[in-house]
Amino acid sequence: MLSFLHDIRLSLRGLAARPGYVTTVLLTFALGIAATTTIFGVVDAVLLEPPPYHEPERLVRLWQEPANGGPRFQTVSLPNFLDWQRASRSFSEMALLDPLPATVLAQEEPERQWTGRVSASFFSLLGVEASAGRLFRRGEDALEAEPVVVLSHSFWMRRFAGRRDAVGSTLQVDGRDHTIIGVLPADFEVPKLGLGSQLELWLPLRLEIAEWPRGQRSLDVALARLAPGVELPAARQELARLGDELAELHPQDNAGLVIAAAPLLDEMTGSFRKAGPLMMAASCLLLLVACFNIANLNYGRLLQRRREIVMRSALGASPLRIAGQLFGEQVVLALAGGGLGVLLSAWLSQLVVRLAGDSLPRASQIGLDGSVLALALLVSLLASLGLALLPALRLYRHDLRGGLAISRNSTTEQGDRFDPRRLVLAAEAAACLVLLVVAGLLAQSFWRITATETGMRSDSILTFRLSPSHTSFPEPEALAGYYDRVVARLGALPGVVSVSAVDKVPMGSDLSSNSFRIVGRPEPAPGEWPNAETRAALPGYLATLGVSVARGRGLAATDGPQAPPVALINESLARRWWPGRDALGAHIEAEGARREIVGIFKDARILGPGSESPDQLLVPWKQAPAGPLGLDVVIRAQVDPRALAPAARRAVREVDAGVPISDLGTLEDLRHERLAEPRFRTVLLALFGTAALLLAAIGVGGVLSCFVSDRQREIGVRLALGASGREVVAHVLAVGLRPVVTGLGVGLLLSLWVGRSLASLLDRVSPQDPTVLIGACLLLLLAAAAASGVPALRASRVDPKSLLRGE
Repeated sequence: MLSFLHDIRLSLRGLAARPGYVTTVLLTFALGIAATTTIFGVVDAVLLEPPPYHEPERLVRLWQEPANGGPRFQTVSLPNFLDWQRASRSFSEMALLDPLPATVLAQEEPERQWTGRVSASFFSLLGVEASAGRLFRRGEDALEAEPVVVLSHSFWMRRFAGRRDAVGSTLQVDGRDHTIIGVLPADFEVPKLGLGSQLELWLPLRLEIAEWPRGQRSLDVALARLAPGVELPAARQELARLGDELAELHPQDNAGLVIAAAPLLDEMTGSFRKAGPLMMAASCLLLLVACFNIANLNYGRLLQRRREIVMRSALGASPLRIAGQLFGEQVVLALAGGGLGVLLSAWLSQLVVRLAGDSLPRASQIGLDGSVLALALLVSLLASLGLALLPALRLYRHDLRGGLAISRNSTTEQGDRFDPRRLVLAAEAAACLVLLVVAGLLAQSFWRITATETGMRSDSILTFRLSPSHTSFPEPEALAGYYDRVVARLGALPGVVSVSAVDKVPMGSDLSSNSFRIVGRPEPAPGEWPNAETRAALPGYLATLGVSVARGRGLAATDGPQAPPVALINESLARRWWPGRDALGAHIEAEGARREIVGIFKDARILGPGSESPDQLLVPWKQAPAGPLGLDVVIRAQVDPRALAPAARRAVREVDAGVPISDLGTLEDLRHERLAEPRFRTVLLALFGTAALLLAAIGVGGVLSCFVSDRQREIGVRLALGASGREVVAHVLAVGLRPVVTGLGVGLLLSLWVGRSLASLLDRVSPQDPTVLIGACLLLLLAAAAASGVPALRASRVDPKSLLRGE
């Protein structure tokens, strides 16, 4: 132990004399450690650390999907769910979750809050207990039960300052007093299953089964817990039998559909389960590039110290003692670089959370914890051991006794023309190219997504949600009059071009298709009914969004409740169900009425540029059966829409101050959010690729600097014999670029193999895109050539006379 401490002291003294070497190694080490620990922290929080539920691995999500492999229904039918619940023996509990907005009476004005409407068994299914009061009991989701509410911890702290006497008091929700029965714990996590908003209040899900059509799939999430001793494959077999039985009993709504189940953990992590391992592999590659760089630096430094090591060996120092000092130096550098990397990782973790936004599940859990710090320490120690021993073993393969004959100005190993640094440089170039290709493919994919036309003009549009309550507007006529006044008041504001409203603003929610029937055609077979994304809007909606009407007309002010029911469809729906014919004038049964198709509008990517345009059906809001109370207002402005927001808020308050306003923003903001996930992957991999490119350039420059120092006598002889400076520069550049070119060949093969695993993360770009592959190769070659320039020019300026005179 004392000898090791003595070696550490010697190492510190030796390193203090070489600040340039120390700074380069520390920064390189810190960059590799920071990337690895940051991504491991993300993967650990999202994929490895279980959510705070009881036995989360036994929780599953249920849904229905076409048996032929078509898109699955994200939402659930209440009658079907109740049949699953009654007939299944593979699950001990089932529960529903349906997020809905609600108006909460605040001290000054009403607020719109997102609430989780859940079955009474929801929290017991998850194994969650209240931090204050209690959670729902069985029977509290019955229609006749007393109104109760459970608060999220954040709402409790914000609204009641964490007072425990809040439990038992009342809170007015949607115009009705609810008794507060409990508060959720601070670490409770809402299962992130595409539910875009934070749920602040929790209410029992009270539904009237008699009034619920079996084909209406509008409940967002169905969860279940596997019964003791039952595994998921056996549960899936039971669900398959149950799906067949429901198809026989209710063919119109269930034929051609199967009941599917997946682990809740997989559903919560979503696409990050594919992207996470990619990011972890990329960070490890960057760490490998950093270690390659440090290995080359260490090898060059050990060759410079070979004379010193030989003398110590001749004086009786054992190989173990010499290796101990080398290891001590690397331990000091690794621990210091690891500490610096952890500090950098803390900043990078915050950057990752900001970049990812809501696209990253469990983002609040990302940070430096014990497992991340332990990984940083382990990687630092392992890297220090490898970086110390590998070059040392190379030295001890040679006869140390001959080392005293080495020139003081040379680090070349006599009798050995093979320089392992070039092999390391080739491996470094291969790893760097893989990172560049991956980053390039993701960047190309993201660029093509963002360049895709959505079919809408999302610029200069302000949008917000209005949530009137049944209490304030009990009659449809009163509610329609309210929206007419709001549209008229907003349209009179300076700078406003047009105003309209829709039940679901584009890019603000996921799809929820509804079936319809084409009048005059035979009734479709069960499971083959036409369906479309159906939305209800006010007049001027398409014009405000900038969506053109191809044929017919748009929604008009005359499309009221007493007028003949009408509908508009998009071109995609028209091509699918009226191929080669004109759908104008055709009649369909949809949204509770027989409707005439009076217009066909252009396709629009209402889920954002990264999606295709779905089949769409648009009906007048005033003709929709029991139309939704809340609508998203859309305003096209001549000025910056954000500058219009205060005036728009005041105008709405002037019409009725009791209606809450929420989700105030622009359509561009929603578009930006839709691109958050691919943007996050692209930016992160671009940073890794840039760092790897920089490290590779430093590695090439370092190896060539050592080469020029090693071969000064040879270069001097060349110049003395008549070689020109240009020839010397070309020779040095060839020495530097030859291993890089070798690495490019290996890296290309690896990139083609890695590209195939990226296919699911790419959109509108091939994993073998030649533009990306060629561009990455050229970029790496240019960086290597630029890094080779300085040592090559230094070699061309060697003075042969003074050098040979010194020899």
